[in-house]
Parts: sequence; structure tokens; C-alpha cells
Amino acid sequence: MENDEAGGVTCSNCGNPVNDDDDFCPRCGSIFSDSVFCDKHERVEAEGVCIVCGVPCCDDCGTDVDGIFLCNRHSDYEIYEGMVKVFGNEDEAKVEIAKSRLEKAGLHPELFHLRRSKDGGHVEYELFESGEDFNSSEIKLMVPCEEAEKAEEVLRNSQGFP
Repeated sequence: MENDEAGGVTCSNCGNPVNDDDDFCPRCGSIFSDSVFCDKHERVEAEGVCIVCGVPCCDDCGTDVDGIFLCNRHSDYEIYEGMVKVFGNEDEAKVEIAKSRLEKAGLHPELFHLRRSKDGGHVEYELFESGEDFNSSEIKLMVPCEEAEKAEEVLRNSQGFP
């Protein structure tokens, strides 16, 4: 952790604001406290905390993926700016139903799609607006990382969702 110019505290790894009493950065999983041990290997010091499930992991149990720490179980999740994809489909109605179920459960879902930049180069995420034309094959239902497991549970218990 380090102090920023405004007197707040930021993560020294990713630069995002954190609370003074945080043990780890919720945005990248960097550990701020000494002697945090792996959840599975209790005598091995943790290298990071999974930003999805909050479990501290050693190098064998987790890994850094594009600057964020994830446990092996969540290492293949699609993550964008603190949001994780919990469902995707080409059918707008089906994605809207899933979004509604998550909202009813008190979660904070957002819809995204990928859009190719105007120069035809890189692909970027963009908020999806209902009824708009989009040039990707999938509408992505994403929730804040800390809500991912609850969102998956809600969708698993909903009829018609994997």
C-alpha cells in the first residue's frame, strides 16, 4: 500500500484505492499483510488472494493472470475492470432474463459486448444497450468479482441456465 496525493491509500501493485485496514487489494489480489498463508497449504506463504473467492493461495494453488491474482479454480474466468462474466449468449432475451434474476437476488449485473475498434485493430468491451446492433456473437452478463460465486449459484438454481 502507498499513500496517494489526496491523502488516500492505493495498492502499490495496481494503483486502485484501498482501505487502510485491508489485508489485500480486492482489485488485483496483492497481499498487504505479512504471514498470510495458503488456504490449502497452511505452511506455505500465499502469493496472492483470489479476487473472485477471496481465498489466499500459494503459487501452486493460484496465479497472476494479466495483473490480477486468481486461484486455479477461477483462473480461466473472463474478467474486465473488476467484473467477471457469469453468463453469455447471443439471445438478448435470455441474457435479460438472467440479468433480472441476478438483480432480484440483490446483485449488480451489467451487460457487455465486444466491439472492434474503428481502426479495425483491437477489440474492446462496451456496455450493451438493449435493442442496439452489435458486432460480436455474444452478450456478456458480468458482475463485480466478489459477487461471481453468488451469481453462479443464482443462475444454477434458475430453470434454463447452466
